[in-house]
Amino acid sequence: LYSISLVCIIGILSAIFVAFTVQPLIFLLFIGSASKRPINLRLLIHSVLSFTYYGLGGLFLSIGSLTLMKILPIKKKTKMKWFHKTISTFMKSVLYTNPFVRKTVLDPSREDFKKPAILIANHTSFLDILAVGMLYPKIIYLVNDWVYRSPIFGKAVQLAGFYPVSGGIEKGLDHLRKKVDQGYSLMAFPEGTRSRTNKIRRFHKGAFYLAEQFNMDIIPILIHGNSEVLPKGSFVIRDGSITVKILDRITPGSPHFGITSRERSKNIAAYFKKEFRILRKEIEGSGYFHPSVLEDYRYKGDSLYRTVKEDLKKYGDMYGQISKHIGTTDTIIHLSNDFGQLDFLLSLNAVDRKMITYLKEDRVRPIVENSFISRQIANLTLVDQIDDALEMEADVLLVSLKNEGLDRWDQKIKNEIELLILLKDGTKLSEQVTIRSNFNAILEDKDLIILKRTE
Repeated sequence: LYSISLVCIIGILSAIFVAFTVQPLIFLLFIGSASKRPINLRLLIHSVLSFTYYGLGGLFLSIGSLTLMKILPIKKKTKMKWFHKTISTFMKSVLYTNPFVRKTVLDPSREDFKKPAILIANHTSFLDILAVGMLYPKIIYLVNDWVYRSPIFGKAVQLAGFYPVSGGIEKGLDHLRKKVDQGYSLMAFPEGTRSRTNKIRRFHKGAFYLAEQFNMDIIPILIHGNSEVLPKGSFVIRDGSITVKILDRITPGSPHFGITSRERSKNIAAYFKKEFRILRKEIEGSGYFHPSVLEDYRYKGDSLYRTVKEDLKKYGDMYGQISKHIGTTDTIIHLSNDFGQLDFLLSLNAVDRKMITYLKEDRVRPIVENSFISRQIANLTLVDQIDDALEMEADVLLVSLKNEGLDRWDQKIKNEIELLILLKDGTKLSEQVTIRSNFNAILEDKDLIILKRTE
């Protein structure tokens, strides 16, 4: 009896442990939450393998820096040359071990990096370091403390001559100047830290200060796609594409960007952001963000997922047209009979847009409100009543509701709304006299009418 009771107790405790510990962890891992995207088993396995390979490779490099690099009877200069070559090759191999992520390097000026320069790039992901590192071996990174002191690859980083920025740029001038004299370029992420989205944040002037102190060229490097493949806070590498574009060198004597480091940081940042917008337009078609949107519906019910998937397939090009006509910082009121998919697309395309959305379906509101995109990326406010949206200021009004008159919106439309977009069932409202008398049609189709306020 004692043995049977003990077995029962162990069984009960095991069941409790699984129910309250293991199952919630599995649910959070695969189903996701408002702060984590859902994943599937293939992504998990491939990510574990990639990070394991990266960790073991980093550990091997650190061990090698403590052993082989010290005992090999070769000149230090030669050893460091091959050590940096090994690091660069390893970085490239980490990226290219994943066949589900396409890699593209655009180099219209055929940059060879032989003349030392300050390299600057936008920063959204850990993969950015690998994307730059694979371009050329002789690069010294300005890194954060956690990289410099990492128990896995810290020793390799230290031997390679990377510099921890927490020590202050001014304190590192002698060390960095010595590396430049040895033919190394310096790499910095001017934003200072990773961004959660593809929005490029304010540039700090550290890299431009170094360019001024050392009289060096600046090479801007655009990195696109990592914000979707491996965004900040995620440890799961998703399918997608990474594009690296190397822009022309900016010489110290170029008057177009100013004289002082402050002027140059401001003007080069504006140039960088402009070029990145151009690159985005070249890469991001109307369906670029569809996989990201669908992820937020994957485990919210098969019927809802299929409905949104079919809607994106049918109206994806139309949604792309809508996004092109809306400003990247506009405030948008959306009266919708859909499930939030257009709101997500508009937000992902331009994270500074402010969305004020009324969803007719009550059951959909909590799903949209508690999604990853709503909580982590979009500036999205859901209202329970149409009149709640009427009280808020906006530049754009989107209407896709059936049989929803705009009579009580007359004054708001006349005095405030700059762009009126009628889509799907909302196109039936286009014949209202008030609308036609204040707006000109700039696009008119069966399922989409875009009206712009007359000057």
